[in-house]
Amino acid sequence: MGYEGNMGKHYFSALSNLLPRRYKFAKRSFKPAEDEFNCYLNYGYGILYTRMEKSCLLAGFDPHIGILHSDGHNRNSFIFDVIEPFRHFINDVVMKLFSRKKVSSKHFK
Repeated sequence: MGYEGNMGKHYFSALSNLLPRRYKFAKRSFKPAEDEFNCYLNYGYGILYTRMEKSCLLAGFDPHIGILHSDGHNRNSFIFDVIEPFRHFINDVVMKLFSRKKVSSKHFK
């Protein structure tokens, strides 16, 4: 549909503008993360994804049948659907770490 992607661009642009100058980023990046902020987001989302996947499997849900995200070969679309309401928890933690200057360059290689 494209709505989620377009809104995401605006959302992450706004987050970047709230960060200290040293940590501002141009765009959301995944594989690989192009900056420290995206690196932390990817790590947090990875933990969230894994926990949600385990929970869904234990509950008996088929992780491949997506509702909002399209089904794809060997893609757990349902997990992406389920984590959406919880992403803000990761965003909040990462934003606090960066805005309170709890992150330093020694945390990255």
